[in-house]
Amino acid sequence: MIFKKKSVYTLILNILIIIFFFQYKSLLHAEKNIAFSSINVVLQYAANTNKNSFHDLWEHDLGLEGFIETPFYFGCVQAGVHLDSYFSKNKEMADFQTFCLYIGWGKSCSLPLGTKIFAGINIGSTFITLDEKKSQYEDQYDIEQELRTAFDCRLIFPLFENWNLYLSESYSIIYTFHRIRLNYISAGISYTFVSPQWFREFTK
Repeated sequence: MIFKKKSVYTLILNILIIIFFFQYKSLLHAEKNIAFSSINVVLQYAANTNKNSFHDLWEHDLGLEGFIETPFYFGCVQAGVHLDSYFSKNKEMADFQTFCLYIGWGKSCSLPLGTKIFAGINIGSTFITLDEKKSQYEDQYDIEQELRTAFDCRLIFPLFENWNLYLSESYSIIYTFHRIRLNYISAGISYTFVSPQWFREFTK
């Protein structure tokens, strides 16, 4: 009797594995058909909202972010740029600007009324440019390059054909000697269009 039960359980497990395999193959084929099929261009304003020891010395002034993304297997890939400006609260410290180039991956999930929720990660290189007029130290570099990682969560609302409203929150870390941890709330718009033929051929 025990042997029969084990045989039944093994048969059920094998059936489930077979079903999963064919569903996986079907999903992979579907994802392959839509990979790189469209391009989404996003532009948004980013406000730094958190407070820590970094903000005791600098105040966020302006933040802008722009990126493009395209469907990829089980999600989408993106490439973008994030610009920030900070002014010093201490006259002995320099104002500075950051310019980050990054690539990322994420996955969206559909919600009612055509809205979507998105979660993703990205990694990039941040270039920090000091204001030379306020730099008081001869051994300071005018431009510094550091690694940056970020986690991003967005709500996407349809506006009209091909246009969407983006509301997002992100958390990033710039890997300077003393880590700079920044939280942003952003708002912007996006425009989506069908990928040109040369782009689809190039990414095959």
